[in-house]
Amino acid sequence: SGPLELRGLWVQSNLEGADLINANNSLTGANAMGSKQSGYYFEAGYDVMPMFAQTSSVGLIPFIRYEKLNLHEQMPAGFTANSANDRTYLVYGVSFLPDPNVALKLDYQDETKANNSGVDSWRFASTFMF
Repeated sequence: SGPLELRGLWVQSNLEGADLINANNSLTGANAMGSKQSGYYFEAGYDVMPMFAQTSSVGLIPFIRYEKLNLHEQMPAGFTANSANDRTYLVYGVSFLPDPNVALKLDYQDETKANNSGVDSWRFASTFMF
């Protein structure tokens, strides 16, 4: 494998009986279940560590990710989609891998919702793969 990392995912779900779930649980507005949800993301990263130490097993991977998620793509009859559930994220970050099985990740997430709201945030994560 080379220094370039590309990944993506697309998912769609259909929920039969969403109207009954909403009615039986008094779910309305943003809390109502959609009858169809969808989302996808694309991410690109590049390990820059080989530029500095070609034989190192340490990784330093700046990345960018674009995500689109709509939990109310379709609503059951009698329910209205809430535009706050139609979200777009642009994420910039860096992953540091001191070991191939350990990652420390810092990123900035720019969130935009179809209703012109959204909360941007800094995030930190650590992972261990075994």
